[in-house]
Amino acid sequence: MVLDRYLCPSDRKCVFKIAIYRWFVNYPVPLKIISIKHNESANHTIRIKYGQNLLNKSIYKNNFHHIHRYFCNCSLMSQTLKVVDKNTSTSYIATLEIQDAPMAEKKTKYVNVGFANIYRQDTFHSEIDTQAILWEELQVIEESGLFQKVLMEDGYKGWINIHQIAASRSLSSFSTGMITQPHVFFYEDAQRHSQVIRDGFAGMRIPLLQKKEGWIKTCFADGTEAWLEEDALQPLPGLSREHLIAYARRFLGVPYFWGGKTPRGFDCSGFVQFIHKLFGIQLRRDSWMQFEDGRFVSDQGMAGQPGDLMFFSESGERITHVGFCLGSGLLLHARGMVRVNSLQDDHALFDATLRDHFVAIKTFL
Repeated sequence: MVLDRYLCPSDRKCVFKIAIYRWFVNYPVPLKIISIKHNESANHTIRIKYGQNLLNKSIYKNNFHHIHRYFCNCSLMSQTLKVVDKNTSTSYIATLEIQDAPMAEKKTKYVNVGFANIYRQDTFHSEIDTQAILWEELQVIEESGLFQKVLMEDGYKGWINIHQIAASRSLSSFSTGMITQPHVFFYEDAQRHSQVIRDGFAGMRIPLLQKKEGWIKTCFADGTEAWLEEDALQPLPGLSREHLIAYARRFLGVPYFWGGKTPRGFDCSGFVQFIHKLFGIQLRRDSWMQFEDGRFVSDQGMAGQPGDLMFFSESGERITHVGFCLGSGLLLHARGMVRVNSLQDDHALFDATLRDHFVAIKTFL
């Protein structure tokens, strides 16, 4: 947005016109002008609050000041501002006017590989926070060399390498299907001995361009076309606790990978998010987020039904681990690899740290 007039204490009738550039559409952040204060140097400080954050910006006399903001759809209403003149301790009212600028073009990119790591900083040497999968829609927030900072579909933000994404028409403009086989290959032609172009995983939604004798023709964000065996898109059975756990068990032995959310490697919350997504339930990414959003079931480790979630905390202050309840204190989770452990001390799969760190059972079912 742009503040295109400065506060004018001489006549004490001041108008601010704010142009809001809407970059994205999914995460509205209410914006509120808190106060404008005049000081002796004829500079002015505007305090702008968005969410829980507070910005302090100086507005210089006879000059425009640009405040860049990477949110959109903010709820702004015309309002008056209390202005305090420190010299005289006199307060008076300035008028705030809201003016929408033309809609800015969204910088939308799509993942063009089976999965791409999302880094905390704009370098491969940075920590991996999560991953984005083939055809996942990303909103570009910032650019830095070979990396772009993106907003992901689940609300996560991070840096992705530009060679793993591409601009494309929206996935919603295609007829699509979801891959349900754990691991698949995309071929150059509709035959297994042809060149492999990409690999893919369950949970990926892809365009359906053509069917041919047990094969599906699809395409990637960069326009490359490929063929996939039709069996890879067999629909899952309807959502039930039994079906969800049976499918989750198919990934036993998959190695643990920090930030992972594909069958190449899962972290604990990535595994939980992945399984729920396949059955049409969208979860936030981290275990503490899932704990916040889940519906409380019990604080007893032996309680809960298969498909509920068991939450743990190493320090007792923050949720640090999550897995699927199997009933009777059994837990299906990603730690070292996707495995089963028990909270019962007389069970062969007993794990004392899980018993000691257990917090509660919650559910999304």
